[in-house]
Amino acid sequence: MFKKFLNILLSILKAISKTIIEKDDMTENTKQEDYDPQKLREELSFDEGRKKFLYKDSVGKWTVGVGWNIDDKGLPENIIDQLLDIGINEAESDLNILCPRWREFNADRQRVLLNMAFNMGRNVFYKFKKFWSALNQDVPDYIEASKEGLDSRWARQVGVRADRLMKRLRGE
Repeated sequence: MFKKFLNILLSILKAISKTIIEKDDMTENTKQEDYDPQKLREELSFDEGRKKFLYKDSVGKWTVGVGWNIDDKGLPENIIDQLLDIGINEAESDLNILCPRWREFNADRQRVLLNMAFNMGRNVFYKFKKFWSALNQDVPDYIEASKEGLDSRWARQVGVRADRLMKRLRGE
């Protein structure tokens, strides 16, 4: 009985090893070719189009870039982080123009100004003439700048965000 069991087990092992050897032979004989990622990018860009702004595709889905379906996929976290970093860099560049000495302010006030610049963009933020005048004095007047910040359409639009940021600008 034990001998019969060993013969069956031996037959099973031979069959398994034969299958593994055949599979290895097949893999070795199958040449895999790279699909050329750059060509694929060019083809997809041509077929899908490249759009910087959201648009509705042929089936009514919100799409951006090269056929990226926002409705179904959203944005991946790494793309969101890249966009955030780009926005922060733009805000820094804007502040270098609007208030060249902004980096002399303490870290909290720097973040307040970056937050505002990020939110509004230079084309809106530069219009805060009295705000910038208060900050660009020899001795920055944070209280006056805060009053000007709160007396704006931006403050009415963002509500508690403006209150919180202007409080930090005053150093409270």
